[in-house]
Amino acid sequence: MKDEQLYRLFKLHEIDEKLLGIKARAENLDQGKRETAAIKKIHTDYAAEINRSNEIKKLIAEERVKAEQASEKIKKFSGQLYDGSTVASKELENLQLEVQMLEDLGMQAEFRIEELEKEYEPLSKKMEKINAKLAELQNTIESKRVQAIEDHKALKVAFKTVGDQRAERESEVALDVRKVYDSARKRTGTTGLALVTLEGRCSACGLPVAERTQEAIRLGKVQQCESCRRVLFFREETPE
Repeated sequence: MKDEQLYRLFKLHEIDEKLLGIKARAENLDQGKRETAAIKKIHTDYAAEINRSNEIKKLIAEERVKAEQASEKIKKFSGQLYDGSTVASKELENLQLEVQMLEDLGMQAEFRIEELEKEYEPLSKKMEKINAKLAELQNTIESKRVQAIEDHKALKVAFKTVGDQRAERESEVALDVRKVYDSARKRTGTTGLALVTLEGRCSACGLPVAERTQEAIRLGKVQQCESCRRVLFFREETPE
């Protein structure tokens, strides 16, 4: 190689590749995306069972409130019947009717609870499995999110460490060469250099590299891929 400008550019390219790799890893940390999708699928596949289970539990809770309220009122009115605070026959009769009505309401609530619990019994076994799976998936998500936070911190440090090396590498590359490279970086959104493969192709886009272009690269001349416009380089080329 006549001069080592392409080699220096290659070393800058290696830094940029590392930075892009770190950035890509940071952007694709596993935070439980697959598990989140699995949870969504479970809710979709078992929507009817989940909805009915929730509905039954809500209805049971409502009936228990009714039964408890009836029981409390029965205690109150029964006390008034036998503590001597009520003596008028009409009032006593009304209290007795009220107690009877409350007892009926309480029994109706208990019967309804029994019916609902019978309906829920076979459903509860399925729901137990569903909830266990949902809990397992949620725990995995939480674990992955914690790990992702730690990984992100480490990648941030790595990015800074590698990034600190870039300015020095960049300063070693001639301005005109760097301009071509930076233009290619902007165009591709990645790095501005690609290796020529053993088959004589651009490693980035696969376009064949003409023999004359390959020879020019070996002479140290800046050559760009005709397709992706990246600067081409042979990895085996080292400065003399």
